[in-house]
Amino acid sequence: NILKEIGFANYFGEQRFSSDLYMEKPMVYYFLQGDLETALKNYFTQHPQKSKQLKRLWGNWEEFLKKAGHLSCLEKRVLKIYIKKKDPEKAFRAFPKYLKLLFLFSYQSMLWNKILCGFIKKVAPYFYVPFIKKEKLIFYKKLTPILKEYINFELPYISKEILNWDGPELIKNEILKILQKEKIMDFLDKEVFGLKIFSPGKRKIIVKPQDLRLINYDGNIFTFRFFLPSGSYATIFLLKLLNFPKK
Repeated sequence: NILKEIGFANYFGEQRFSSDLYMEKPMVYYFLQGDLETALKNYFTQHPQKSKQLKRLWGNWEEFLKKAGHLSCLEKRVLKIYIKKKDPEKAFRAFPKYLKLLFLFSYQSMLWNKILCGFIKKVAPYFYVPFIKKEKLIFYKKLTPILKEYINFELPYISKEILNWDGPELIKNEILKILQKEKIMDFLDKEVFGLKIFSPGKRKIIVKPQDLRLINYDGNIFTFRFFLPSGSYATIFLLKLLNFPKK
């Protein structure tokens, strides 16, 4: 009932980061540095268990392909283009547009999450929940008077347009902090493969589950149902639900 009333921080969920989930650094980091070679290598050698082995075999293509059975047909086709042409840009361009956009959105989503985390820390009592890549998400424990003012607020994504955004100072300060920490102020209009790395957009920072009902409870197992607005992640709601402090 508490979560039904106060809702939860509308973070991007793990699915949003699937394209570079096991890479040491976000794909966009290498794009901004113009290091497509390292970006491609780290993409194809990312794996929760086999990453070190794959990196060791990189360049020994016959052995690498034997160990890289987890790659999709599309990924193998792109890799073979790189093996033949030795041109990482041509290889990246062989990825379909939707996947190239996923590389870009992954980083942009991470920045958005960090801005929201910083904001919540300043305006409400909170608790941490472990997330991906050793990151932590911050969830508020209650709707403070300040948070209530932001119930319908939409936080913009990091993009060139944000430099002229006339938003609340509390939010602008968090945005500026992230821009400086990530050292991306001079890259906001940069493109790669003909695509903007930082596209404009916005997203609600708070959502509430609708029609939240406990369907069944059997010992330690409970079943419930709920509905969320389009674009919100059930996994994020579950993170708050399962980790919400008892006191």
